[in-house]
Formats: sequence, C-alpha cells, structure tokens
Amino acid sequence: MAGIRAAVAAVSSDAPLCIRATAYFMPPYMTSDPMMPDKWDGVIVDVVDIIFEKMNWCYRVRGALDEVVGEQQPNGSWTGAIGEVSRGESDMVISPFLLNEQRNNALDVSDYLWPTSHNAVHKKAQVEPDIAGFIKPFSLNIWLYILGVFLACGCSLYFLLWTQARLGNGKSPKSNMGSSMTRDVRISFFSVLRLMLGQPAENDDRLSLSRVLVGTTMVSWLILGTMYKSLLMAMLVLPRTPEPFNSLEELVTKRAMPYLVVPGSFLHAALLEADPNSTLGRVYANIDRLEISYPKTVHYAVNGIYAALSSRSATYGAINTIFSQTRTCPLTLKDSFLTSWYAVGFTKNSPLLTPFNLHAQRLREGGILDKLERKWLKNTLRCLEADKEARILRPLDIRDFYGVFLLYVGGNLARIMSSSFPVSP
Repeated sequence: MAGIRAAVAAVSSDAPLCIRATAYFMPPYMTSDPMMPDKWDGVIVDVVDIIFEKMNWCYRVRGALDEVVGEQQPNGSWTGAIGEVSRGESDMVISPFLLNEQRNNALDVSDYLWPTSHNAVHKKAQVEPDIAGFIKPFSLNIWLYILGVFLACGCSLYFLLWTQARLGNGKSPKSNMGSSMTRDVRISFFSVLRLMLGQPAENDDRLSLSRVLVGTTMVSWLILGTMYKSLLMAMLVLPRTPEPFNSLEELVTKRAMPYLVVPGSFLHAALLEADPNSTLGRVYANIDRLEISYPKTVHYAVNGIYAALSSRSATYGAINTIFSQTRTCPLTLKDSFLTSWYAVGFTKNSPLLTPFNLHAQRLREGGILDKLERKWLKNTLRCLEADKEARILRPLDIRDFYGVFLLYVGGNLARIMSSSFPVSP
C-alpha cells in the first residue's frame, strides 16, 4: 500500500486516468497530518488503493476548500466537497458521506460501503463517592422485610409481657394500666433494637417463653448483621456514576445538558424534515449550538460543555484519535437512532462508478471492508470493551466514609437510648 501511495504522489497532472479526488477530514476514514496537509490516510485510502490498483488507475487527493462535505444552498448550488465535484472541479468525493436524497441527486454515489447509525456522545460520567452507600448492601425489599421483622418481634414481645401481666396479676387498676402499657412497649421495642445493634439483652424472667423469642431474634439479627457487614465492606468502593441521560428521549425531555449538531450533516438535514411532534423534531427545536468545526465539536464533548449528536462512525473516529493522543477514553455513547450507510461520490454520469462498485461489492462480501475498518478502530474497540467490563480502580476518599460515619453515630445514639431504659421491670 505504501508503494501505491508513493506512486500516486509522483504521477503528473496530465497522466491518463489520474483521478482528482477531493477529501475532508473525517477520522478514521480520512485523516491528515496537520504538519503535512497533503498526506492523507485512513480506511477509505486503504480501500481505494486496493480498487485502483486492480483497475490500474491513479489518484491525487487534495482537501476541500471549505473542509466539509458541503450542503445545498437555496439556489440549488452546493458548498464543500460535493460542490467541487458537482461543478467538475474534481472527479470524486473520496471521504465517505451519508446518503440522503439531495446528495444522491447532486452526485453519482457508489454502493454502500459501511452501515452506521447515530448516537448522542458526551463526557463520561465521573466516579463519585456515594454518601448513601451504607444502604446499598440490601435492596429496598430486604430493608422493608427487616422493618417488618423488627415490628413483628417488638409486638410479639409486648404481647408476651401483656399476657403475663394479665395472667399473673389479674386486672390491673386503671390508674396503672397506662403507665404499665407505656413501659411494656418501651421495653419490648428497645429490647429488639438492642439485639439488632448487637448489644447484650437483659434477662426477663416474667415469662419463660420470652427467652425462646429473644433467642430466635438474636440468631436472626446475627445472621442479618453478619451479611450486612460483609456486603458493606465489599460494596464500600462501589463507584457512583450519575449519568446525565440514557437515551435521546431523555436528553430532549429532561434537558439534562446542552447539545450540538453539525450543520449541513445528514443528521441536520433529517432533523429539518422531521415531524415537529416527533423526537427528532423536538431535538431540532431545542438545539443549543450548530458547530461545523470537528476539533471544536470534540473539544466541547470531551470537556462536558455540550453533548454531540453525530454518526456512530464519526464518534468512533473521535474516540480512536483521543485514545491515540492521550491514552484515555473520556467519551461515552448513548442510544442508537437514524440508521444509514456510507458511500463515496463521483460526478454525474461518471464512467468510474460501475467498475468502482464492482470491486467495492467484492470487498464488502469478502469481509475486507469491515476488516479494514476494525484495523483503524482498534483503540475505539479497546475503549468500548473497557466500558463493558467497567474496570474502574480508584483510591478511597474521605467522602466514601460519610455514610458509614452517619450509620455509626446513629447506632451509638440508639444504643445510648436503649441503655437508658432497662429491660427488667
């Protein structure tokens, strides 16, 4: 491949079948070095090298003057790379673009090369300490079960004390009934509370059956307490990652964060034509920024200033580039909508289209196109795999212990309160 590129660069402008190709920056399909703007590389360069070598064609690439794919103007003309090809200033748009009716009418487009869809991309949520982490070892149903057991044990113990008082002493004077009931309720529930907190329970000889109930309660709370402590230790460093939104619908309805769209893009054109009451229509009505600059779009997304709505492949390219430069994966993708496919374009009635499609179809059916795409997206695939495995390591922070501290203080207050009321009458 390197030899072909060198040969292409050396071909003179009057060489036969030397195709003039217009490109714009679109990683990973078409990339260039800022220090060497005439040197282009990427997935589509590998594909074109294979096809043109078989056809014995050469090609010369130059960047579009507008540095964008282009959009149709009110007078019907086009800007960007499509405009240059439609005016005959170039023979093909080599950077792949997504197809819609307007672009299909302006150029002769190739067969589809790679399918894609669109995503919302934003800065990955930062790991935060969870002050409510001490309640996470058990689910809500388990906590409700514990509350139910506490009330059941307290009521059972009170019933035993009340029964013993009625059987042993007969009817108590009315003047003592209120104070006796209050005392028994307090004794019953604080006894159960002390057992829950692992405090020693005092002997109660008023009814021998109460020992069976207290012993059963102690075993139950011992099992639950042991499980709770073990799970709490295991989940203490469980990260809390508050996501601003999880779908396009949430982004529009909750307005969790501002978002931007690339003007003139396939997505922007689809939003313009969408039903105002549909999700895409509401996305268009609430756009916070139109940004045509690729570097600025990536900058805004990485720094959490805006979420970006873009094609999945373009987002993959951004993730790949960022990882190559910083060895980090700061972006995450949400939702999948508006499917389409990539193609390249030629001038109208171009004789190049049919042979190009023939070889492109063979490469696609043989899996070569997907293989070349994966080669240029290896860093992206690494980031996506790391997100799936959720391998997040971080040191403990003092805020991780706030919830445990609150639990400890609350437990000590409950212990002091229960110790203030002896169980024995």
